[in-house]
Amino acid sequence: MKKISILFLLILLVGCGKIAQESGSSGDDSPPPAPPAATYTISATVSPNVAYGTIEKSPSQSAYSSDTQVQLSAVANSGYTFDHWEGGDLTGTAGVQSVTMNANKSVTAVFRTATATQYSLTISTSGSGSVSKTPDASNYTDGTNVVLQAIPASEWEFSHWSGDISGTSANASVNMNGNKNITAVFVKEWISKKELNENISQYKLKIIDNGDVYALIKKSDGQISLYLLNGDNWSQIGGIIDSSSEAYIGSFLVVNSNEIYVSLSFCSGSAYGEGKSKIVKWNGSNWVSLGYIPDPWTQICVSPMGQVYVAYVFTVSNEGVFNDDSQGITIRKFDGSDWNKIAPSALLDGLSPFYTSSYLVVSDSEIYALASHDLHNYTMLKWNGTTWSKTGNTITYTDSMLNMRNIRIVSNTEIYAKHTADGDNYLIWRWNGSSWASSTLPHTKIGDYFPVRDIYTGENVSYVLYSDMLNVDYPDVYDSSTWKTYEILKKWDGSQWSNFGSKIKRAYGAISDTKLSIHLANIYFSYIQNGVLNIQYIKL
Repeated sequence: MKKISILFLLILLVGCGKIAQESGSSGDDSPPPAPPAATYTISATVSPNVAYGTIEKSPSQSAYSSDTQVQLSAVANSGYTFDHWEGGDLTGTAGVQSVTMNANKSVTAVFRTATATQYSLTISTSGSGSVSKTPDASNYTDGTNVVLQAIPASEWEFSHWSGDISGTSANASVNMNGNKNITAVFVKEWISKKELNENISQYKLKIIDNGDVYALIKKSDGQISLYLLNGDNWSQIGGIIDSSSEAYIGSFLVVNSNEIYVSLSFCSGSAYGEGKSKIVKWNGSNWVSLGYIPDPWTQICVSPMGQVYVAYVFTVSNEGVFNDDSQGITIRKFDGSDWNKIAPSALLDGLSPFYTSSYLVVSDSEIYALASHDLHNYTMLKWNGTTWSKTGNTITYTDSMLNMRNIRIVSNTEIYAKHTADGDNYLIWRWNGSSWASSTLPHTKIGDYFPVRDIYTGENVSYVLYSDMLNVDYPDVYDSSTWKTYEILKKWDGSQWSNFGSKIKRAYGAISDTKLSIHLANIYFSYIQNGVLNIQYIKL
């Protein structure tokens, strides 16, 4: 049995070798076929659901060969926005990203409900006032229209908008297509006091510390009277002071409500200084004459102690009532019944002063007078109780006559004077108690027109009032068919001019006798128009 099995195996081996030889004789040596290439898929899911958006593939296929780059884009539906990718195969917030297909990929695009773009609205103010917003919010959806209203505080006025909007109307709107910064600019407002309608041709104004306003007026019929504005009511003090057509308003002094002095000027000739002044006093009940002074431009002064003086220049042509006067500056003091001379007459360079612009009386032994005899040179004279003497340097300007009528006295060590140096500048002079020093103060000039009304001078600040007849500063209100006029106050801070306060609104037409004055914390502007005294003020 064993021998038969061995024989069978030998026969089988011999047969297989033969088959192999026959097969090899055919000549086909090709290798077996390769297995098919590997492919991968992307599982793309939208969260929370497909209503929020879709995922786009590029190229768009169901499967990808190994190492294929596939761009995935998260596309939000209307009302939604893509937020981020999540899952192990793709992360981040970029809506378009790429993956390399080296394995099956699973990605999830997370969407959320869209929130409209929000922009901030920042409102600030310059000056005193506020701004209302409708609707009122800190942030606004893109495209929202917000209505603004500028609301000035009491005694302030809206001027204009700056920043992301412009214009001068207090009502404005802004479209919120970006973050906005807007400023509402407010300026101090000119406030009108009650008019004094008395057919006035000339006036002088005094404002006392409690805010009462005194107006010494001359009517067109020649009557001279003193009026008091207390609150909103004008009242005449003591009836008519003088009714002669020859009298003009000189100066007046209010010591208190029961002690008021008035100087009336009577010019008797064509020469400067010819005539006399009549001094009258209000004693609380009546106007009482205190006699005549032999100069028509007599100034009434008061010392810090409340003593009353008159100062004037006596010339040989004056109609004098005092026999002891001689040519020059003369100072007299009222003793309750008469005017007593306290200083001998002073000459300037041996000549009688032709013009004396201002006096300051501190006491019987300290008196100052700014005097000139040729209108080209001004010198400060001082009375020390014994003699007159020149004090400090002389103000000299040879090109033209000095117009030194604008004098402001603060104290014996602080006096300001101004005159026009040329068409474009003022010279401001300051007395420091021992000498004069000048500085140039440029003023506004409109073409060939010089619109300056009045000027107030100080050490570090000056104010100029001028007529904006051509609407240079307020062109938005200019109407070529109507000649409009506004009064503008400008402030000089030592380096530049800038508008101060609102434009001064007044009735159309000519005005006269304009005056600018500062008392305590207010600036006053007064003028006559059609016989009516108008007074406006603005707070500093």
